[in-house]
Amino acid sequence: MIAFGVTGWIAMIVNRVAHMIPPIAATIFVVCELCWLIAWAIAPLCAKRLRRAEQLST
Repeated sequence: MIAFGVTGWIAMIVNRVAHMIPPIAATIFVVCELCWLIAWAIAPLCAKRLRRAEQLST
């Protein structure tokens, strides 16, 4: 009876954790996508600034 209770309790915890994983994974994915888009948008501006700085330094 005790073993069954512990197994049920572990199953409940695993079930809870399994339900929590998809939203966490989705949040991480969205954050990574946003960071990638921001980096993709900023990269050309940074490249222009670097070229301008190189021209000024020479």
